[in-house]
Amino acid sequence: MKNKIILTFFVILNVIFFSYTGNEIMENFKEKIKSFDSQKSVFVIRVWDNGIIKNRKIDVYILYKNNKTLSLMRVTEPNDVKNTTVLNISEDEQYVYMPSLRSVKRISGNGKDESFLDTDFKYSDLNIISGDISDNYYLYSEDNENYILKYDFNDDSEYGYSFLKISKSDFLMSEISFFSKNEKPLKKLYIENYIKNGEKYTIKNIKVESQISDHYTELNMENTEYDIPITEKFFNKINISMPVLIYR
Repeated sequence: MKNKIILTFFVILNVIFFSYTGNEIMENFKEKIKSFDSQKSVFVIRVWDNGIIKNRKIDVYILYKNNKTLSLMRVTEPNDVKNTTVLNISEDEQYVYMPSLRSVKRISGNGKDESFLDTDFKYSDLNIISGDISDNYYLYSEDNENYILKYDFNDDSEYGYSFLKISKSDFLMSEISFFSKNEKPLKKLYIENYIKNGEKYTIKNIKVESQISDHYTELNMENTEYDIPITEKFFNKINISMPVLIYR
C-alpha cells in the first residue's frame, strides 16, 4: 500500500512539473523546422478536382530573423498564372500580386478564406508551409505517441477550430484537422515527409484532403537552397510586383 502511494505521488509530480503546455509543444515543433536563417524551396503542386488534375509550380522564399518569419511564394508555372506572388509578413499582414491585374492588394477579412490558385490551401493556410504558425494552442489530449493540440480561430475565419497531431518522440507535426464553427469537418492536412538536416527538419510533402468534396491537393518539394543572400528588404510590396525577384 505504501509503495502504491509513493508511486502515485511521483506520477502526480511528473504531470505537474514535466508536462508541456500547448504553446511549448508548438515552439518545439517550430524550432525543429527552422533549419537555417534563410532558404528557397521549389514545390510542385498537384490539384485533383473531380478527376481533373491541375499542376502548379512555386518558389518559396523564407527568412527567419528576430523570432519572426517572413515568406514569399511565387508561381513559376503554368504561364496563365505565372508570377502570381503572395507575401506573408505576419498572420495579420499578407499581400498578393496578380499579374493579370498588375496590382498588389492586401489580403484581409474574408479574403483570407479564398482558395490559393484553386488548391485546398486558403491564403490563411500558407503560413503553414513556411512554419510561421501562431501561438495560443492548448493541449487537448495525448496518448503514448502523440500530443493533440487545439487551436480556436477568430471570428473572421471560416474555420472554427483545428486539431494538430505532434509526435512525442521528435516534436514533428503529422496532421491538422480543420472544422467549421458548427463543428463540421472541412479538411485534413497531412505532413507526409520531412528532410532531416542534422537536428533540423524541412517539410517535404504535404497533402490536403477536402472533407466536403472530391478534391485534394499535394505539395511536393523538388529542391531547397539554404542560407541564400536575402534580407528583410526582399520581402516588400514593390519587390513582389517585379518580373524578376532581386535578392536584396
